[in-house]
Amino acid sequence: MAEAIKLARTLKQLPAKLIIYGIEGKHFAFGMGLSPEVEQATAEVVATVY
Repeated sequence: MAEAIKLARTLKQLPAKLIIYGIEGKHFAFGMGLSPEVEQATAEVVATVY
């Protein structure tokens, strides 16, 4: 993400205000779905953005 922001800044495409929302997962096993905590956090971020 840092590289994408740096590139946008270099290309003068970085907006004046940039907000980044991060959701940290606990487990990353193959085939696992989202945990209830991540589903809840995702719903909260979506509600905030929209």
